[in-house]
Amino acid sequence: GDLFILMLIQFLVIAAPIIILVLITMPVGLMAEDFSEEAMLAYTGVNVILQFVIMVFAYAMSILFYFAPSLVTMSDLSPMQALKVSFKLAKKQFWWILLCIIASSAIAQIGIMACGIGIFATLGFTEIMRAAVHKQILGLNSRREEANELR
Repeated sequence: GDLFILMLIQFLVIAAPIIILVLITMPVGLMAEDFSEEAMLAYTGVNVILQFVIMVFAYAMSILFYFAPSLVTMSDLSPMQALKVSFKLAKKQFWWILLCIIASSAIAQIGIMACGIGIFATLGFTEIMRAAVHKQILGLNSRREEANELR
């Protein structure tokens, strides 16, 4: 239940700007036949700029939300508490997390470009990258390390 609430919050925060962009630009797009070529060029330019701003916002939010699912599932934090802790952790390591997300996304895209079949080979890599970041920043132990500590 808490994880569902967290994912819903995350979806609303990231999807809200996209929905607003669609609501703003859709009426203009529907009336496109009545506009001059210069007006359409300006409309396209503004649309591209707004999409870029939304993309930067979405990446920033995904970085700030990066640790929240793990904090909800591995601790007794509520979704809002997990978001606060995730924001604090992610702000300290923002550029490191961004680099890891870009690297794992690029590798996943290579898998998708290989006729979609390669996604099965690269899908695990993104989770391995996430686990490495979590271990580096949160200091999480693997199950093997936990078993060795219990011995």
